[in-house]
Amino acid sequence: MTGSQTTTSLAESPWTWAALFLVGAFVALGLAQHKFRYRQTQLERQFFARQQSGHAVPVGSQPDMSSGPSPIITLAPLHWLLTGLVVAASLGFWWSRWKSHRASVTSGDEVSTP
Repeated sequence: MTGSQTTTSLAESPWTWAALFLVGAFVALGLAQHKFRYRQTQLERQFFARQQSGHAVPVGSQPDMSSGPSPIITLAPLHWLLTGLVVAASLGFWWSRWKSHRASVTSGDEVSTP
């Protein structure tokens, strides 16, 4: 090994930490999704009931209070955003490692084993 060769660990790259924290946020979002869906459905049902409270209801009929099979507002945009950011951080990490490896190969710092 030459004295000028430096090896960088994975923990030294900011891209590694960005990807790690983004994966953690993705997991936390997945864990909170059930609670969010329950609360959002409840809020939408209350909103729909307030909208329907001012309308005349014929005797003997019940208004449909269900908000449908899925809530109007979901966490899907956040899932897509986090997925895109994880991919971007992974590509940034790969690119920085590739660039440093290529620089070490072109400068002749890489040691070949017999």
